[in-house]
Amino acid sequence: ALLKKYSALLWARRQELVDISRLEAGASIGAAARAQIDGALNGMNDLLECFHRVVWEEDRGRRNDNGVDSERVVLYEPMGVVAAITPWNVPLYVNIGKVIAALLAGCTVVLKPAPDTPKMGSIMGELAIEAGFPPGVFNVVTSADPAMAGEMLVADPRVDVVSFTGSTGVGKRIMERGAATLKRVFLELGGKSASIILDDAPNFAMSVMSTMVVFHAGQGCA
Repeated sequence: ALLKKYSALLWARRQELVDISRLEAGASIGAAARAQIDGALNGMNDLLECFHRVVWEEDRGRRNDNGVDSERVVLYEPMGVVAAITPWNVPLYVNIGKVIAALLAGCTVVLKPAPDTPKMGSIMGELAIEAGFPPGVFNVVTSADPAMAGEMLVADPRVDVVSFTGSTGVGKRIMERGAATLKRVFLELGGKSASIILDDAPNFAMSVMSTMVVFHAGQGCA
């Protein structure tokens, strides 16, 4: 119920979110409205619609082993505290994907947005307060230093999960630093899929042009 209220508050501030994505991420007008904001908010609505299908308890029935009956029940529980570390290129989209999914699963979240796009994360924190989230459920930590806050979150034994989108080098660092406390680590790292066009393609020039990523200053990941 709180997240539905939260979604409504985000939609009500849609134009402000569009403006923030243009100023912080440098998104063009079309990209800001569609991919940056509407894509993120529609994705949140999809998560809310999926929520009722989550299975929290499974009855596996009775089993007899060595003459002893066991009633087998599988319970699914939240992992705990999630550190969400996000990039600058589509900040609301990635923030929403990590934060909302974790909250729906019953986890608490600490969001650390990229130093270049702190406002998009900050407004999410402000609206969470307005929606009535209990203190400590959703937290936003911004920093001009690109690594300090992330290093603290990854090493802190109170953090159970790290979800990171960004470069391969930083992903390796997170895996190394998180190993000491056996954190669950989810990494979406850099890299591009190759597009191989042979010289006998029917329309070579158009094939090359249609595969070049010029959307959003080359930061399009689709």
